[in-house]
Amino acid sequence: MQTQTNDKKVALRLALERLKEKAKVNKAISEKQAAISKRRFAIGALKSKLQSTDYKAIKYAEGELSAEEYAETLAQRRAWRAEINALEAEIKAITEGEI
Repeated sequence: MQTQTNDKKVALRLALERLKEKAKVNKAISEKQAAISKRRFAIGALKSKLQSTDYKAIKYAEGELSAEEYAETLAQRRAWRAEINALEAEIKAITEGEI
């Protein structure tokens, strides 16, 4: 009888350890998903900024804005694209387990 009780206790301890490990894994997955979502949201905001200045790029391409008039917008668009690229690299690193 004592052996059965001990076996049950051992089985319960093992089950509890498995549950704790599963909870750790689920937490890590949730944290990764949150990190990816945060970066995707930022990418969306940056792409919106790019779209909001598309008309200036078109005007410049059509010769309606001089290089001088377009320079500040161009610099900002390049910065936004660089930030998007960095965020995309971070997402890749997260999904591949590097972060």
